[in-house]
Amino acid sequence: IGYKIINRSLKEDLNIELDAINGIGQGQKLKLINGGIRSVKDLCSKDATDLVKMGFKKKVAEDLIGKAKSYINREAIIFVDDSKILEFDDDVYLDIETTGLYKDPQIWCIGMYLKRSNKFLQLTAEELDDEEKILRKFAEIIKKEKGNIIYFAGNHFDERVLKRRFSYYGIDIPELKFIDFKTVLRKITIRIPFKNYGLKELASLFGYSYKFPNLSGREIPWLYQHYSRMRERDFLTDSKEKILKKLLLYNKDDVMSLKFIVEKFKEISTKNGGLLNLKFT
Repeated sequence: IGYKIINRSLKEDLNIELDAINGIGQGQKLKLINGGIRSVKDLCSKDATDLVKMGFKKKVAEDLIGKAKSYINREAIIFVDDSKILEFDDDVYLDIETTGLYKDPQIWCIGMYLKRSNKFLQLTAEELDDEEKILRKFAEIIKKEKGNIIYFAGNHFDERVLKRRFSYYGIDIPELKFIDFKTVLRKITIRIPFKNYGLKELASLFGYSYKFPNLSGREIPWLYQHYSRMRERDFLTDSKEKILKKLLLYNKDDVMSLKFIVEKFKEISTKNGGLLNLKFT
């Protein structure tokens, strides 16, 4: 398993603020500061009973201290104590691109990897008027598949948006079985030296190489809107095609990196009692 090298000095690690630790919200941060804990170093010097006295639940206290120590020690600890949570069929991997992250966005791209046929497919609406067309095509494809549709959101975004847009167009679909893999990961002990525990961070940790590592999901809707405006204003074809290619490669990376980390976590669950410990240099 590959891993990402963390390039920080020990002095930076010790003095860094609590915000660097995954899972510390503003309320928790204030509670820690009021208890005299102002840095990652301070947090590492405490034990769970100290945080319990401040009002933290024991499990939360242990998790925060464990994450802080992972950050300081530059190590990743992953522990799958119940392998059954990863015993699911992963027939389809999915990622959708939308016009935004608000309540009812439109879908302009559906990327999917079909495991049984070992195929990656993309359905693209170069204009938003084509949304219904790609949704109907997706419905045709997915009716032939069995098992689960795996995606990564944490809030069931892909599933909610797909079902709303299917309903909007009156498209009949089979009973789809969705699995939001980010919610599955919440049942696994994960302590890695990153602020975010997102798809890109986890996949990079295991050695996945992204085409556009600095491009974030929040930039994609804006980039698609820019592409759409270029179409309307008849900009140079080469410029438009470069933007579309970038968007589609980003979507493909999200689909294939998801497949990549699911396979890694399934592998971890079958070895060394479900424990993986990586030390960064």
